[in-house]
This record gives sequence, structure tokens and C-alpha cells, in this order.
Amino acid sequence: MSDNNRLNATAFYRLFVERIGEEKDIFIKSWAGKFTDYITKVLKRIVNDDLKLPTYNENGKSEYYNIDVIGWENLYSQLKKEKGFNAYLWNLKIAIEHENKKTDWMDEVVKLWFINCPLRVVISYATKKDRDNLVDYVSCGLAKLPALANGEFLLLLGNSGAKTNEEKLAYRPYLWNVSKTKFEAVNIQ
Repeated sequence: MSDNNRLNATAFYRLFVERIGEEKDIFIKSWAGKFTDYITKVLKRIVNDDLKLPTYNENGKSEYYNIDVIGWENLYSQLKKEKGFNAYLWNLKIAIEHENKKTDWMDEVVKLWFINCPLRVVISYATKKDRDNLVDYVSCGLAKLPALANGEFLLLLGNSGAKTNEEKLAYRPYLWNVSKTKFEAVNIQ
């Protein structure tokens, strides 16, 4: 299945069952041990080989979606307890990423773009003279992605060339404007 536009639940299920069936003995042996490690390898082969999509792998870590700080509402009490099963129900309210490298913060913006919560915040740095141009550049890139699902997206850019303490504490806020499909500088007091 090289055309990833055909990806759907039925197609994925069939690929998954086919791949684990090809390695039935390894699958059964893995069941009692490092099962997640085995399943992750199968999933990567499906995504890489069958769907022809890259997967994340940096320094041996394969999970990309680590978020610096999240805030969530506990909704466990809204579920009736099921014997022998742990009830997890929570509602993500805020996701925050901080990137101190002034050249790498667009990755954090794109990462949070796909997180569904009422407020996404990326805090990073750029030189004072480059901030607006970089924000426009990032906005152009985001306009090529599916529309932001819901909620607000706040970008806070500090001055990477700050010399004084006052300059170091001066972050410029930009808020995603859905109708204009771009970040806009906002005056928040």
C-alpha cells in the first residue's frame, strides 16, 4: 500500500494482522516478555515499508510526542469502575513547549498543532529584528497543514539577543488568527 491516501482503519487492521501472522512464532514468544518492543517494530515496518512514511527515531528514541508541560482535568470519577480494569479519563486543557534553540522552535509549533486541547503554547526565542519575519515564515508553513482543530495557539518569543535583564524578560506574544491563517502579534496587558 504505497498510496498513504488510502490509509483507513480497515486497511491498517489488515496490514497489522498480516505482519504479525508472518512472524507468528516471534509474536507468541514476545507475548510474555517485551511485547511492546516487538509490536513497535512491527508498527514501524508497517508505517515505513507498507505505507512509505517516515517514523520518528532520534538517538534511539522512537516516541516523538513528549510535551514539556501539560495541564489536564481529572474525570476518573465520571466512569463506573469495571472490575479488573483501570479507568483513565482525563481532559487535556493546556500543552506547553519551550525551545531554547532559536533555530528549532518551528518543530515545537508543528508538534503542538496536532494536539487537541483548548490552549497550546510555544515559548522560544529569536532576535528582535527577526521575530516578525520568522513568525510569518512559520505561519506560511502552518497554512499548508489541516486547519487548527479548536482552541487557541499562543506563541511567545523572547529576544535571543537580549543584553539587559529587562530585555530578557520581554516576550512578544503572537496568537494564531484562524480566519487569516497566521500568527499575529497581540497586545496583552
